[in-house]
Amino acid sequence: MSIVDKIKEILRPAPQEPDLVHPVFGEMDAEVCGDEDDFWQANIIFKPLNKEIAVNVLAGAEGPSQSQVEFYKSFESSYINDFNLVAPSLIKEAENWSIKVEDFQSSFLFVSLTIPKLGKRDGKWELSFECLEDANLHMFTAEIENSSVVNVRIDG
Repeated sequence: MSIVDKIKEILRPAPQEPDLVHPVFGEMDAEVCGDEDDFWQANIIFKPLNKEIAVNVLAGAEGPSQSQVEFYKSFESSYINDFNLVAPSLIKEAENWSIKVEDFQSSFLFVSLTIPKLGKRDGKWELSFECLEDANLHMFTAEIENSSVVNVRIDG
């Protein structure tokens, strides 16, 4: 090993340890500063699709609650219904951007779920998808409340 490599090794920061290892969500990092925007994030394998997604859990320093875990488990077993709920809104927004969408499943890639603070479906929560038909792979996020899509955001 050269002297330059040794110096690089010494100066390289150690990998950051997770703030919490949760029994369901695994390694989680906190973005907690004591306000309404506090959340925890984990990258997990979403078993029904065998695909890694980001899970954002709106919670304070205490971390995810049991009701938020139950929300996730319920979503995992019924995600197709939720995808069907958001599909028309996401397709419409893509078309507003002059993006042609043939089929929701082949045009949108599920990338993240945001779980509401109280873990209730009538709370505000989100599903995010990359639009594969868009050359810039914008992320389309459906904001859901009371079983309805209330807004679609586009990021990227």
